[in-house]
Amino acid sequence: MVDPRTIKKRRYILAGLFTLIIFTIGFAIGSEFSDFKLQELEQKQQDLKTHLSTMDLQYTIVSDNICEYVNTNEINQELYDLSSRLQVMEDELGKDNPKVLELVEYYEVLELRHWNLLRKQVQECGIEADLALYFFSNEKGECDKCNEQGYILTYLKNKYPNFVGYAFNIHIDNPVLNMVKNRYNITSTPSLVINEETYPKFMSTDEIEAIITDREVVSTVET
Repeated sequence: MVDPRTIKKRRYILAGLFTLIIFTIGFAIGSEFSDFKLQELEQKQQDLKTHLSTMDLQYTIVSDNICEYVNTNEINQELYDLSSRLQVMEDELGKDNPKVLELVEYYEVLELRHWNLLRKQVQECGIEADLALYFFSNEKGECDKCNEQGYILTYLKNKYPNFVGYAFNIHIDNPVLNMVKNRYNITSTPSLVINEETYPKFMSTDEIEAIITDREVVSTVET
C-alpha cells in the first residue's frame, strides 16, 4: 500500500513541474513577442529618420526660391504626419527614451526650418500668417499649465487657418534650438513667441485671439 504522504508529495512535485513548464513557455512567448515588438519599433524609427531626412532636403530646395513655392501645404501635411508618427513612438517607448529624444531633436530642428521658411514668405512674399513658437516642458511638476496651453494652441490652429504653431521641448539641447531660445529670451515654461513678440507666461485663448485678430484687422485696413 502506497503511503498517502508519498502520493501527496508526488502531487506537489507534479504541480510544481507543471507550473514551471507553464512559466517557461510563457516567458519564452513573452520574450519572443518583446523581440518582435522591438524590431517593429526599430523599423518605425528608421522609417521616421528617412522621412525626416527627406523633409530636410525639401526645405533646402524650397528655400532657394521661397516666393515660387508659396503653397507649402504639402510640406505642412508631411510635418503633421511626422508629428503623429513621433507621438506613436513616444507612447510606445516613452518620452524620455534616448532614441525618442534623438528623433524629437531632429524633428524640432525641422520645425524651425519650416518656421523660418514661412517667416521669410511672410516678410518677402506677402503671405499672411500668424506664427507662434511654443516652449513647453515634460518634466514632472515643472509646468502645470503646459498641457492646457497646448490644447489652446491646437484649438486656435483649427479655428484660424493662417495661425501656425510649433512646439518645442525647452530641455532639448541643440545649437539651433538654443540660438532661438537665446534670441527670444526663453527661460521658462510655458513661453510663447507670436509674430516675433515673446510672451513668457501662460496665455488664454482670448489673449492669443486678441493678437491674431488685431493683426488681421490691421492687414485688412492696409489692403
